[in-house]
Amino acid sequence: MEARMRGKRPAEMVVVSLVGHVDEVNPVVVADPSKAYDWRFVIGLEVCVFAKPGVKFHPVVCELYRHAPAWIGLWDVESQEGADCIVHLKPEAMNKNRFVGADFDAIYWPWLKSENKEFRGNA
Repeated sequence: MEARMRGKRPAEMVVVSLVGHVDEVNPVVVADPSKAYDWRFVIGLEVCVFAKPGVKFHPVVCELYRHAPAWIGLWDVESQEGADCIVHLKPEAMNKNRFVGADFDAIYWPWLKSENKEFRGNA
C-alpha cells in the first residue's frame, strides 16, 4: 500500500487470493473474504480474484470495484476456469453521493476455453 501511495505499481496483474497461498509469479494478496480491507491500492490495476466453490467472493469483487481497478477477473482454482467481472451500480443506489461495496452488483462473463488455457499459461 505504501509503495502505491508513492506512485509505484506492479508490472503485472495482482492476484487477490481468497483461498490462501497460491503459487503464482504475479503479486499475490491473501485475503479473508469475511474481513474488510483497504483496497485503495488497486486503483488502475488489473486484479484477478482467486476463489473456489463455497467462498463468498461476490462482496469482495464489488468492494474491489469501488476502488477503480482497471479490470477485475475471477478465477476458480478448482475448475481452472475464469470469468470477467462486470460490476454495476444497483438502481436503488443511483441517487447517492458516495457508494459502498454493497451498492454494487456483478455478473460474471465466463471465459472461452481458449481464454482459460491462455490464463493457465498453456496457450
